[in-house]
Amino acid sequence: MKTVGVDIAGAKNTWMALIDLDSQSNEFDEEYPKMQTLEEIVVYCLDPKNDVKNIVIDAPLSYAIDEENGMRDCELLLREALFCNGYKREYVASSNSLQGVAIRGYRLAEELRQCGFNGDILEIIPRYCLAQFATASGNSQLIQAIKSYKVLSKKDKQGNEIIDKSSVILKRKWIWDEWRSFYFGAREDGFLLGKFEGSNQDGIIDAFICATIGYLLHNQPSSLRLVPHKPNHPEKRRGFVAGIHVLGEGHF
Repeated sequence: MKTVGVDIAGAKNTWMALIDLDSQSNEFDEEYPKMQTLEEIVVYCLDPKNDVKNIVIDAPLSYAIDEENGMRDCELLLREALFCNGYKREYVASSNSLQGVAIRGYRLAEELRQCGFNGDILEIIPRYCLAQFATASGNSQLIQAIKSYKVLSKKDKQGNEIIDKSSVILKRKWIWDEWRSFYFGAREDGFLLGKFEGSNQDGIIDAFICATIGYLLHNQPSSLRLVPHKPNHPEKRRGFVAGIHVLGEGHF
């Protein structure tokens, strides 16, 4: 049995991760995470031999028609929790601001259901989970890494680079190692620094965070909690999830 984690982005920048739900070892298929089209993800999830039990998607998967600004109440709660713990509210974005990402994520969930996928579909926000993880660790350097692993290149008004690219690559690798070590044990893997050099390679981390949440749902459900989507008129809620899953006890 497998869980699939998907970091939704553009047509050539959507990442898919896999974790075997039954494996007691800390071995992973080193082919993943890898970039996939939405169609490739659907085909994989529907193939009986892959035995996919759940898919966790980094994109908004519910809405209410009267939420005109695209911001759900559960997202507002998460934004405030981030702010109270020293992170930017913007780590949680509205579906309006996400635009294509929101459409692609919803389309993926819809296609899976229309084609008969009967496993669980979850929504998470990987960077929120990473912020929870870093804060619980008490490691100030890890907290700073979570705050800066997304942006690989930035220039000032004079065109000078103001971000040390090599430093960001190291942070990505460190986050990857810390998360995997905590949940699956220390191990060597084929994900060397070069794997994180591209501007879009943060999706590798986010997809694996998604898959980890799917793994925890199956093996340690009490380690997660659902922040429910409760619009003013509950009967107007539409979509594929009842809210956003985050890390549970011991985390903000």
